[in-house]
Amino acid sequence: MSKFLKLNFMSKKEPLFELIHSLSVPEKGYFKKNCGPADQVYVKVFDLINKQTSYNEKEILKAIRNESVSKNFSVSKRYLYDSILSVLIRYQSQKNIESQLNIDIESIKILFNKGLYDQTEKLLSRAKEVARSYELFHHLLQLLAFEYSFNQFKMRDSQQLFEEEEKILEQLQQVSAGNKWYLQVLAWVQKNDRAKSQQEITEITALFNSNLSKVDDRTFKGINTFHAANTIYNYSIGNMNEATNAKIRQLETYIANPKLREVNYKNFLLVYGNVLSLIYNNGDQEKFKEYYSKFFELKSNNNNQIILEKEIEFAHGVGLFKLNKDYKGGTAFLKKIEPELKTLEHKLSLIRVSDIQFNAAVMFFWTRDLRSSLKWLNKILQNEKVESRQYLYCYAKIFELVIHIELGNTQLLLSLSKSTFRYLYQRNKVHDFENIILTYLKKFIKSETLHQKKLFNELQQELSELAKDPIRSKAMDHFDYINWLEEKTV
Repeated sequence: MSKFLKLNFMSKKEPLFELIHSLSVPEKGYFKKNCGPADQVYVKVFDLINKQTSYNEKEILKAIRNESVSKNFSVSKRYLYDSILSVLIRYQSQKNIESQLNIDIESIKILFNKGLYDQTEKLLSRAKEVARSYELFHHLLQLLAFEYSFNQFKMRDSQQLFEEEEKILEQLQQVSAGNKWYLQVLAWVQKNDRAKSQQEITEITALFNSNLSKVDDRTFKGINTFHAANTIYNYSIGNMNEATNAKIRQLETYIANPKLREVNYKNFLLVYGNVLSLIYNNGDQEKFKEYYSKFFELKSNNNNQIILEKEIEFAHGVGLFKLNKDYKGGTAFLKKIEPELKTLEHKLSLIRVSDIQFNAAVMFFWTRDLRSSLKWLNKILQNEKVESRQYLYCYAKIFELVIHIELGNTQLLLSLSKSTFRYLYQRNKVHDFENIILTYLKKFIKSETLHQKKLFNELQQELSELAKDPIRSKAMDHFDYINWLEEKTV
């Protein structure tokens, strides 16, 4: 067993419990079906762990106290863990093209060593065609390497193989360079969200243009990388229509290529989620509803991505209600999914979970359930990992002040406003919107009740003026401050 696995078994979390609970229903059934009579005691342990909502080893040992596996249970757990992985590999190989190609490569070598050259050549030709059609270049390189040896044995010319190998290596180099470029652009946007000044626009534009001419436009992966980078660049500079269109073009490459969609199903789901996010940010209710509904039609029978499918269903289901301003429907939907969301939360991406939490806080705010609004917002504020989504954390800090104003927590607001300003200032996040609203909130805290309405009115006027600027107003998209202030000034 590797050092990695040994270390995992020594960690605070129980890897066996996590592995079993990560399995889909078909995977669990497949494992149990492939256990022989001698392993039925391990099936019993498997079932006991599967029924638990949190790992309780004492409970398991009590249930199997008369079984031999209880004597050295750490060894038994390792055996069960490895057995599950072995069965999963067999299960996945039936559905996964890459796994099947790995088997084909080994089968080709076996046929060759057995002297079955006609069968070798037939399987080699078929495997190469599969590798090409799915753009599995690393597998194709292995097949070409074998074919070179096979040609030597058959005394055939291999010049064509070398030419094809050179093209593949060039494509892999371009794919690698494109991925590196895309990740640099993505990292900037994840940290800063949309550009809020001309300096930031210049910065992200220079980064985007740095390797644009080197992007490969001949392969599925290269085209996808270009569309992906084009999307987030246009998003960051506020060109939302072009960002959305670029991401839809990327999605269409998957829809038009069922084979590549199958082998890249996880990426397809990620792209689909991004399409929904962009349509949401554009505020196009009808198109959002259309693509959200279409998602359930395009879902695969591939059960390996249930978590990601749930992520899209939950995050964008919440988004649909918020976009339509159906806050009662949205809070009802949240209450319905909350138990399952709580179970899956640690498996979902930070981006989607924090989006759900922020949108939940907003919708509960507008239904006047301020305690629930604060509860959902605190999930963001108390999560240290959210620091990587710095802009959302900043929005949450400001929105927290709004909730406490509604709750009438004046004393708490004094310390919160100071810490919020300090947090934003230290991270260079005090732009026009932040400066305006924090300045007025400080005045509000110190003012008499009679003057507060006047302050809210002045703040509304300033934010209404700011809203006319397409760049500087982006920081207000996360919550309808103007509508809130209109209510405060009535």
